Amino acid sequence: MLTSNYNLVAVISIICLLVNLLHLRELDLITKKAIRHFQYLAYFIILEIIIDVLFKLFEGNPNVDTDLLYLAKTAEFILNPILPLIILKLFNNYNHHSNWVTKWIQRFMQLIIVGNTIAQIISLVNETIYVIDDNNMYQRTSYTYVYAITLALCFVLMLIAIYFYSVRSQNINVLTLIGLTIMLSSGFCLKFIRPDTNFDWLCLAISFFFFYIYYVDSVLKLDPLTGLLNRQVYQTTLDKISFSTGIIMLDLNYFKLVNDNYGHECGDITLRVFAQCIHKVYGDYGWCFRIGGDEFCVILKPKSFKELIEKTPKNDVYLMIESLMEKLNVAVEERSKLDDDCFLDYGISQGYGIYYLPSEYPSVKNILPLDKVLKLADKRMYRSKKAFKTDYIKDHPELNLSASRSSSRRPKVKYDNSEPELIENSDQNNPS
Repeated sequence: MLTSNYNLVAVISIICLLVNLLHLRELDLITKKAIRHFQYLAYFIILEIIIDVLFKLFEGNPNVDTDLLYLAKTAEFILNPILPLIILKLFNNYNHHSNWVTKWIQRFMQLIIVGNTIAQIISLVNETIYVIDDNNMYQRTSYTYVYAITLALCFVLMLIAIYFYSVRSQNINVLTLIGLTIMLSSGFCLKFIRPDTNFDWLCLAISFFFFYIYYVDSVLKLDPLTGLLNRQVYQTTLDKISFSTGIIMLDLNYFKLVNDNYGHECGDITLRVFAQCIHKVYGDYGWCFRIGGDEFCVILKPKSFKELIEKTPKNDVYLMIESLMEKLNVAVEERSKLDDDCFLDYGISQGYGIYYLPSEYPSVKNILPLDKVLKLADKRMYRSKKAFKTDYIKDHPELNLSASRSSSRRPKVKYDNSEPELIENSDQNNPS
């Protein structure tokens, strides 16, 4: 009865993984390399399940060679810690947001896996980590728990690295990570508490599904070129705004010249470098979006918005916004000097608007609705761009921009003069 239940859970787990494999064959939202990586991960888990089931089938059978049981259990103990490394490589190899933390975690996990593999091979000789007794039954030793701690450490490191990825990609999805942690921990804890169960495989199959959802959701929310949040998330975020915030519109100056003179590959590099600058300056304070072409936007998070105002002299919200914009100007200028393969020499243009929630700032007068705030930020950005062009052409007459080239740029938004609230300084109200 116990064996049949054990096998049933294993079969259900494999079926769940096979269903995911079928869906992967029809998926066109992520790269082919990422799809293959998920497929290898599923095959790896299925292989582990099969090895474990075969061991359970032949365990206690006196006619089975003991060496085969040792080899099966050793293979299982070697493969288990490799699983979190495969998962981590999926997030570390196919995204814009892997950093030195995740890379060092990956290297540390590799050292742990090498050490565990050596220990398991040694255990084949001296039976240190586990024992197959005279009845061909698996028995733990005091060192088995060292292996359990090693396995748990690998999974903890994997979750820490994925959390860093989620933070850097502005896509934390905490609930998914919590569900994943519960599934993994409950399965493996149950395995060590009750060795006669194999719900760890079912939990692992469900966790695979969680990872799959988490990864695809991350890909759907990110711009594939820059790694910032995409236009769709930008629109969704605007629909959900029910808090006071600052909105900054950003644009590269003369980006069309970069594409025309140096090619679209250089243009793509320039956009990626610019996105890195945006994330470096604004990433801790707001959501960073690429909303199209060379146009970007930052929406300050409500908590950051309030904290930044409180840290600014006289609670001057405009001084706070302008200081952030100046930091980005400095970051872009520094990168333009360091990177020869990107073209940020023309600089950037920025414009801002402040959206006040009346219930939070009842003392502020002439509060603009959100759509007017967006128009005002856009207007200020294009005013900055126009001023830059006027000054830059004076200093660089060799550019000699033709009228046709200038008119080929995206048409500017026309503002109705009948809307007096969309004039400069119309939202100049400090929430003091």
